[in-house]
Amino acid sequence: SDLVDATAHILFKNDAIYEHKIIQFNYTSYDVRRCYDTIGPDTDRRDVVLLDDRESEDGHPVDPDSHFVYARCLGVYHTNVVYVGPGAMDRMPLRMDFLFVRRYQQNLRGQCWHSQTLEELRFPPAEDARTFDFIDPADVVRGCHVVPAFSYGRCNNSFSKIARDGQDWERYYVMR
Repeated sequence: SDLVDATAHILFKNDAIYEHKIIQFNYTSYDVRRCYDTIGPDTDRRDVVLLDDRESEDGHPVDPDSHFVYARCLGVYHTNVVYVGPGAMDRMPLRMDFLFVRRYQQNLRGQCWHSQTLEELRFPPAEDARTFDFIDPADVVRGCHVVPAFSYGRCNNSFSKIARDGQDWERYYVMR
């Protein structure tokens, strides 16, 4: 209810959302060097890793063994927003960057850092409410390298041109 009330007071300047081809994420490497990953939805480098902050209804982590969640970037955008609700100090637009992503679902059958096996991922069904999401680029830890698990074959679905799910594999591995 509070979220609905807050969004009623947000305006998009010029009613516009702007699309970008790439986004760059800066990070510090293991040897304390400054590095960056360039991610683009139309490139081979389009997967990102985020910290797993999901909580169950009782406030505990959904999966205590999982530290990260993975997503495929489908779009890079920004918009300029103006808050006009209670407590607004001015009507200056603020830039808001966001990514449109398709989340991976982890298959954790005994696969974790301790077992020294590759993490196995797959895309959940498109009708799942958390499959597609908008995320803040500040929540991205860095880019990651996800490769198909060729032995499982390709998926037999093709529902969305945006998700490009006609090119999907049944399962994927996260390379470390």
